[in-house]
Amino acid sequence: MDNQPQPPLVSPNPQPTPIYDQPPTNGKKPILIIGLILLLLIIITGAIYAGIKIAEKKNQSQTSPTTKNLISPTKIQNVPSAVPTADLTVGWKTYTNTKYNFSLRLPLNMKLDKENEIQDTATDHTIFKSIDYKVDNTQCKSGCADPVVSGSLLMIRVQRNWKSGYDKEFFKKSPPSPSPGILFEDEKEINGITMLITERTRADLPDLGHSMYYADFVKNDNYLYRIEYSSTGKKGDLTTRNFFYQILSTFKFLSPSSSLQIPNDDAEAAGWKTYTSNELKFSIKYPEDLSVKEIMNGPVIGSIYFVKIGQTDSSKHEFYIEKNFKGGWMGKNIQEKSITTDGITGKLSLWINCDSNTDSEWYACNEKLSPDFYDSAFLHGEFIRGSESWHFFGPSWKKGERNEESEIRNMGKILSTFKFL
Repeated sequence: MDNQPQPPLVSPNPQPTPIYDQPPTNGKKPILIIGLILLLLIIITGAIYAGIKIAEKKNQSQTSPTTKNLISPTKIQNVPSAVPTADLTVGWKTYTNTKYNFSLRLPLNMKLDKENEIQDTATDHTIFKSIDYKVDNTQCKSGCADPVVSGSLLMIRVQRNWKSGYDKEFFKKSPPSPSPGILFEDEKEINGITMLITERTRADLPDLGHSMYYADFVKNDNYLYRIEYSSTGKKGDLTTRNFFYQILSTFKFLSPSSSLQIPNDDAEAAGWKTYTSNELKFSIKYPEDLSVKEIMNGPVIGSIYFVKIGQTDSSKHEFYIEKNFKGGWMGKNIQEKSITTDGITGKLSLWINCDSNTDSEWYACNEKLSPDFYDSAFLHGEFIRGSESWHFFGPSWKKGERNEESEIRNMGKILSTFKFL
């Protein structure tokens, strides 16, 4: 019996486990704690995010508008292909040519070198040079212009009696230049003027690598204008090209309303005396209170002085006539009037000048010359026929000494009686 399996031990009278009403457990408390933790995390995260955004806005507010436009995707398409050129002409000085009634603006360092200088019977030119203008006179042996080594030169050439109008093909061929010739060409309207603008190689010194700029245009179908610009700029130099365009943008023709008005009083001139020069091939009338003094320097060159009767000093003339005058004078032409007599059109102009003891004083004064600012004035008249010219010079007077309008009127009457023999 000892080897028999024993039944499990159990209570002889098993009692059921009693079930009691347990006190209620608080199950919402953990959930509330977790919610508070999550809310705190959200607040902290939001604060960090807000701080980042505020910092970004502060940085953007310190960024220039140009930089913002360049980095903005919506602005990239609107960025122009070329940066607009600044107006370089601000502060430049204005030059006015009263003979041909045009004006343009130039940098302060560009000085007038020659004004309306006669090249031939139909062509004048006006030249400006920068104060640092220099050329290399060792390059040209003959038949060419010395190349510029510093500074720049601007020339305005006017050819009268032009008959071909706006001839683009002629403009392109003149002056001739070797291959490749014209490097740049642009036909452009500036201030109502149609211009052919070209950049060309130096026809005389093509190996230097320099180029020149030209602008050709025509006024009233009978005046051919050419503006030339030469500098140290190399072929295709955009800075030089832009500078030339800036000068052209200031060129304009003026109204002729400011020209001198010269009445022709034939009744008064009818009582004047007549002077005739067979050697110099002209005659002219002059007031009766004047006498004549001749100074002949050859068969085609001479000076005829008209002075008050009794005056022996020819320097104290009322006016004098000089044929084939080749000299020049300083000053500024402020008014001009065309005069037609005996089938030839001449001119009468009023000049003003500075009376200074030194060159530096004169240049300083000359910069300010105007109808209201000058020291002295005089009149100049001119007739040209073929290769010959007749020049008329009135007296020089200090500002305020004479009535300018009376002087203009009196000289105009005299010039209107001029005749060729």
